[in-house]
Amino acid sequence: MADKTIYKRKVFDPKKYKKNDGRAKLAVSNYLITKGYSILGTPNNDPYAADLLTGKKDKAKDIMVYHWHEVTMVEGWKDTFPNTEYILMPSRKRAYAEDAKTDPRQPKMFYWSIKNDETEAYVFTGDAMLDAPIVVEHFFNSPAQGEHFSHVPLSCAKLIKL
Repeated sequence: MADKTIYKRKVFDPKKYKKNDGRAKLAVSNYLITKGYSILGTPNNDPYAADLLTGKKDKAKDIMVYHWHEVTMVEGWKDTFPNTEYILMPSRKRAYAEDAKTDPRQPKMFYWSIKNDETEAYVFTGDAMLDAPIVVEHFFNSPAQGEHFSHVPLSCAKLIKL
């Protein structure tokens, strides 16, 4: 069962969501299509689940392989990635990796941190997310008590050219 811990988080910003969500999904979708994946929508057609459900035929095994993808635009990533040790991912998104494990299609979960100009992305697995420590961070737009993030080591991620 997924971790349903309530993590403190900043207030949802619909302007940033509108600006970045579609761009991030399109950048990852276009990349995955070039790798032979089909974009099938969202997991279980749930708007509050991970962003993308993909499928690809494993011809050797004659089965369809499914993946879930959560995409995040990193507005602060202009030239070099803003951190040399880890990727910050809101801890509430850990639930996607847990939920993927309960899906009968047995999808693998991937998290994407996308450069603001959509030319590069770091991608890491749900297992890396679940293994990462949870840390409270304080940013200018965080709640007073801070916001919970998973610190996923960069060594667990792969840099992809989109």
